[in-house]
Amino acid sequence: MIGPKKVPKVPTIAIAAKYIQIAEEYLAGKNCKKIYLNGSVEQSITLGIADMAIDIVYTGESLQEQKLQIYDKILASDIVIIGGEK
Repeated sequence: MIGPKKVPKVPTIAIAAKYIQIAEEYLAGKNCKKIYLNGSVEQSITLGIADMAIDIVYTGESLQEQKLQIYDKILASDIVIIGGEK
């Protein structure tokens, strides 16, 4: 979960459409307004559309550029390449 330093009591959270199920499970029981977006999830915060966002973060560079911070890590993953002999 990413966002600015100050967050309202009932935040609007932009959720990347491909992570709906993960976000729904994570936000269960939390008081918030949810919007689902395809693309520009981080920018929805800087544009004033959302207060926080749930999206994937690779390096965190774009977060720093937009003065956002990580509030909570929902999942961690790694990419591996597996191959065999030919």
